[in-house]
Amino acid sequence: MQNKICPKCKNSYPATPEYFHRNRCQKGGLNNYCKICDNKRRCKDYQKDKEGWLKRLRIRNWKVKYNITPKEREKMYVDQNGRCIICDKSVDYFKINTDHCHETGKVRGLLCQKCNMGLSYLENIKWNKKARKYLKERK
Repeated sequence: MQNKICPKCKNSYPATPEYFHRNRCQKGGLNNYCKICDNKRRCKDYQKDKEGWLKRLRIRNWKVKYNITPKEREKMYVDQNGRCIICDKSVDYFKINTDHCHETGKVRGLLCQKCNMGLSYLENIKWNKKARKYLKERK
């Protein structure tokens, strides 16, 4: 197994995902900095600009998790008038949840946190049956 030297701490670690975060853009598929140094850097970045850091993370997640661009998501938000599709509650652009089908991965719309959580339980047939049985038995 090959070792990799972290340029920050100068320590040598096995070149594996156990010691280095995955990074498809880097040769070898691993980040240059070890996880310890990278986590410290991320914590510093987060402390400097919490709101900006969280916004950048959300934008990255839209592309990675849902395969939509910020422009596509913004269009959805504008088309929905900045409101949850289910309860019609007004929700901040960076706080509204991107609802998607867990089977197909297709984005369905934007929902508030409460409605998004509710849907996740409704989609779970096994949980749904147990919950209905519980309610029926305890009237």
